[in-house]
Amino acid sequence: LVVLSLFQPEEGLEKSQRPDPYPDIHPYVFDFAVKEWEIVRDKVRRKVYQGSDHFTIAYTELYPGHEPKPHDHADVQAVLTLKNKTTYFIGDEPLDLHENVLIASAPWVRHNSHNTFKAPVTDLEIFWPKRAALAEAINIQK
Repeated sequence: LVVLSLFQPEEGLEKSQRPDPYPDIHPYVFDFAVKEWEIVRDKVRRKVYQGSDHFTIAYTELYPGHEPKPHDHADVQAVLTLKNKTTYFIGDEPLDLHENVLIASAPWVRHNSHNTFKAPVTDLEIFWPKRAALAEAINIQK
């Protein structure tokens, strides 16, 4: 999986007229395939991309039998299920997510993913603004 981070300015404006609301976002390519896995806890691992002060992307695998950790945080979190399926909870409401399903949780809403199936689930998690708890994972390839 490769992520290309590139700010797209407003259409129709001359370059000198374009606003630059995100001056620290640059076109970097981050190839998750070459980054080492970080072991979060038993049966949970991830690779993290910090592209700017504005967002964080985590490529995560949850293995069957992992311990769910319901939590909340100040960031918006969108989760795209890439492979297999999982049960995702927003509050106490279970939602079965399968491949290519995207769900978002608002700040300070308790949520978690619980893989009760027979295969690992892979997802892509996008946090904005940047998730401070993952700040140590800065690793940009130019």
